[in-house]
Amino acid sequence: MPAASISTPRKLLFAALIAFLPPLFLVALLEISLRAVGYGYSPRFWEEAMIDSTAVDAPNPDFTRLFFPEALKRLFVPFAVPKEKASDEFRVLVLGGSAINGDPDPGYSVPRMVERQLNHVQGERRVVVINAALTACNSHVAREIAKDFGRLRPDMIVVYMGNNEVVGPFGPANRISAGRLGSTLPRAQVAVRKTRTGQWIQSLVEPAEASAQEWRGMQHFLAYRFPWESPDLESVYENFAHNLAFIARRAARSGVPVLFSTVAVNLHDQPPFFGEAAAAAFSEAERLAAAGDTHAAADTFQRARDLDELRFRADSRTNEIIRTTAESHPNARLLDAEAAFQERAAQPAPGFEFFYEHVHFNFHGAYVLSRLMAEAVLHNAEDLVKPRAGWLGFEEMQAHLAFTDYDVWTILREIINRFDNPPFTGIENYATRVQWMRDLYAHFSESIALAETKTRVNRQYVDAIRARPGDAELRARLARFFVANDRPAEALPLLRKLVRKQPNDLSTLDTLLRAAMMTTSWEDVAEHHADLARITPHHPGVPLYRAGAAFHRGETRTAKRLLAEYTDARGSGSATRPLEEALAGHSQP
Repeated sequence: MPAASISTPRKLLFAALIAFLPPLFLVALLEISLRAVGYGYSPRFWEEAMIDSTAVDAPNPDFTRLFFPEALKRLFVPFAVPKEKASDEFRVLVLGGSAINGDPDPGYSVPRMVERQLNHVQGERRVVVINAALTACNSHVAREIAKDFGRLRPDMIVVYMGNNEVVGPFGPANRISAGRLGSTLPRAQVAVRKTRTGQWIQSLVEPAEASAQEWRGMQHFLAYRFPWESPDLESVYENFAHNLAFIARRAARSGVPVLFSTVAVNLHDQPPFFGEAAAAAFSEAERLAAAGDTHAAADTFQRARDLDELRFRADSRTNEIIRTTAESHPNARLLDAEAAFQERAAQPAPGFEFFYEHVHFNFHGAYVLSRLMAEAVLHNAEDLVKPRAGWLGFEEMQAHLAFTDYDVWTILREIINRFDNPPFTGIENYATRVQWMRDLYAHFSESIALAETKTRVNRQYVDAIRARPGDAELRARLARFFVANDRPAEALPLLRKLVRKQPNDLSTLDTLLRAAMMTTSWEDVAEHHADLARITPHHPGVPLYRAGAAFHRGETRTAKRLLAEYTDARGSGSATRPLEEALAGHSQP
């Protein structure tokens, strides 16, 4: 009797198994092997650490390699969250981009002010605000953080984003994060990069020039312009809506409420970066404002923003998506920051009274948003008692965070540097518009050179630390002030304690290493230089600190070579001279 024939579907299944099982087996074997030898990085946004025998979760410095070449990866503001959550603790997780992150100085960010406000007005629960916002990142990045947020056990999530949807990862203007795989399937690409095999492939296909790049901010995206009617924007809005909805659903699964905020931007004092129609609308808005037609001027300033072809500001459609998302999910609430800033604007639209430039808040703007956000959190959090005290005033907040003349000067220096580069230099008459800021910078430059100003600044830091001894950021600010004013020996004791308290804090590590180089504390350099290189191997100070470590080991020839590498690129200064002098008096064959 003839054997039963095998059906065609079974033949096809068998052929598919024969074709695909061997490659899948090889990929699985490669993945296991790469993990076994410790290749690659963790794709989680947190990593475990120990501080004074306490297990904490700290930011993972490699997380954004899922979206950027290693040389351009973005780092979190330092946090250290105990794994064991205290019963009286109320945690708020903040997601977003550089505007809410606190750029240009996260020490004066909205999340820090919200934490101060909430702990001041109610005393039943200790509020901890975790700043998980990242410069140059957008909702694609926030989506990945939301997948893993349960580890931190937040009681509420705050989302403030929208400025980077076009220029951030997988946006149509972003050619530095999508890599060779393209940006049409962002979630698939991220899934591949989470594997060690995908990371290995990424290292092979990533352009060689990417590893040598330095972060240039907005200048990375100037070649990519999108008119209001551009079809490329439709996918941007679609992805944004999907990502926000995902964050809301993921939070709902854990019973966590989400506060979605619309995005306020500089409309009145920030002309469009590019586009004839946008420039014409802005000119018309200024004419209407001068004529006293406030409502028409406000609408036209918004239209000028929407028509700007360099899309660095959240537009009206982006804010409508945020409003719709907040209305569509039972666990979501809305903070309409765009409308609130419009109501509080002294002119027909928000301007320099709230912002340093196009989107980043000055201290006043951050204070205004922190009040709005703190009130919204308190209103929507059942576990927080209602206010027992009034909100901190503006000057009180300045004292709490030690906002000194020195800090104003350093921030203005950074902002003016931005104004001296594209895209700001491409705006007609922009230099005239911001001359007042240069005059203010000149004033503070004279002021901080005075001995009495330095004494006052020192006292302000010390007073703030006495009032809030557990605030690591205040101690870091005092240490940076010491180093900048040639007092590194006073900074070192502070910095040694801080690096143990703040895992993966690049700024504090860099300040400690600089202070150690200035004071010939080679032991500190030897102990910590590898930590900085681990966090960011492409940091410009790495050759200098490696030179100091080599000198400590007695490897003079290596120290000279590395020091020359650094000074050829960066020049000599207070951090290099002690090593230069030490090497000059030391001979080695």
